[in-house]
Amino acid sequence: AQGIRAWYAATSGIEWVAFRLQPDGVTELSACPAASSNLTIEGFSVVVTCQDVNSSNETESGVSYNIFNVSATATRNGKNFGDIDYVSRKIEAKIKAGPTS
Repeated sequence: AQGIRAWYAATSGIEWVAFRLQPDGVTELSACPAASSNLTIEGFSVVVTCQDVNSSNETESGVSYNIFNVSATATRNGKNFGDIDYVSRKIEAKIKAGPTS
């Protein structure tokens, strides 16, 4: 059960970055929200990293966008590798954000 909770916490970290990368109608983001972000989600410490794959925008059919590599690792708070109840899950994703100006 804790493994499933860790997976959902890591998934939430990926979704947090995906939300932060989308235009809000006023500002279009073309960079990761932070080099590394630490979140706490339901008893799990989630470390999120984001890297801009293409430093310049990709363009298809006149529409520009950026591609980001994102990873989120969720680890149960207060537990270390080797503890009997240690749980950790890592998820990686590519996120296309845009269009950019």
